Amino acid sequence: MISILLSTLGFGGLIYSLSNIAEKSFSSVEVYAPFFVGAISIILFSFRQMKMKQPMINLRVFKFPMFTLGTLLLFSGMLLILSSAILLPMYLKTSLLFSATVAGMILLPGSAMNAICSPFVGKLFDKYGAKKFLPLGYLLAAISSLLFVLTISADTPIWQVILAHTIFFIGISMIIMPAQTNGLNQLPRKLYGDGAAVMSTLQQIAGGIGTALAITLLVNGQTLHMEKFPNATAGELMAEGTKYAYIFILGLSVMGLILSFFVKRVHVEED
Repeated sequence: MISILLSTLGFGGLIYSLSNIAEKSFSSVEVYAPFFVGAISIILFSFRQMKMKQPMINLRVFKFPMFTLGTLLLFSGMLLILSSAILLPMYLKTSLLFSATVAGMILLPGSAMNAICSPFVGKLFDKYGAKKFLPLGYLLAAISSLLFVLTISADTPIWQVILAHTIFFIGISMIIMPAQTNGLNQLPRKLYGDGAAVMSTLQQIAGGIGTALAITLLVNGQTLHMEKFPNATAGELMAEGTKYAYIFILGLSVMGLILSFFVKRVHVEED
């Protein structure tokens, strides 16, 4: 029960703090108080898990370097997906004035390519390993993010959005499964369940953090643009806010690209 309480306060506090940054500064008690409570709770939670014989989440899996790196890459990949998933529909509806149905159809090719490519990546993973896929995946994500940064406006041609989004999800198909599988492969068989639990938990946390960060950056980008152009339309503000958020996504993709070069192909440990 203590572990559940600490984990709830920890991750809940951080996500709540990030969500409030969109409307308040860090000096606001609604931002820094939950942030520090969350940070301290996570630290206490981590120490507790390392000392317990039967921890709620076995953090000893992070003693394996390729698992740690794979988890970090998986976490960043989920941040990329969730950030983009919340930004683009809002941009398509508010800036380009498409209906929800049409916006969904515009995003369909990217999702379809992800569904098509993922099985092929899975089949080729055993032959080539994560070392071949992860750098290429992050490179495609970075190229896509750069295209969004350069082209997003209140009147961007729709084919550019479809192209960039499709490139993005082809890259994503080369990130999620290779990062997860290569990380788990280093663990001893008895720790498979613990490793999978850690990755699954962090994916859910990435969803909350990715959404909070995307909205925060979107609002900050709109605020900065409004200060320069007080008469900007709602469509222009949404476009500029989305572009601002994609600068972060671009930086995250580049960081993932750099980390992916340190990935080593590992095999399942027998012990």
